Amino acid sequence: MKHNTAMVGRENKSGLILSVKRHGNPAAFLIALFAAAILFSSCATMAPFSQVELDKITALKAESLALMSKATSSFAASKSSVDALKASLESAHSASDGREKNKSAAKQWAILKDPTANLLGGFLARWENKGTLSDTFVAEASGNISKAFDQLIELESGRSR
Repeated sequence: MKHNTAMVGRENKSGLILSVKRHGNPAAFLIALFAAAILFSSCATMAPFSQVELDKITALKAESLALMSKATSSFAASKSSVDALKASLESAHSASDGREKNKSAAKQWAILKDPTANLLGGFLARWENKGTLSDTFVAEASGNISKAFDQLIELESGRSR
């Protein structure tokens, strides 16, 4: 039995030519076609770029790091600023969660603000519980939280414009 062989090719955005070799096996061809469809549709599974969101993330990063630098002093002196930051984080999370095709960013916001996790929410909870934090702890936590914000910035910046 002779199989009909045909080469189907398509150039993607990066100039790569994707090809599917068909050997008369419809199941294999459909699987390859499905894989190609997933590859091409993966770009459409993310929300489009938003300058407003990017600006919000960068502003919250700066605000968070500035407030964290005060954690070597009394929590009580900064309570109103902490409450305002928590409200801003909740607002950013809600906006992100409400955006279509934005689940990964919404999950990142949830982790960032979680008071039981080891990022910003956990830092603020620890500061409130301890009253003050050491310079070393603040410096280490600031680095980790800065990186978490950078991941959100990279996610938003990498979206299609």
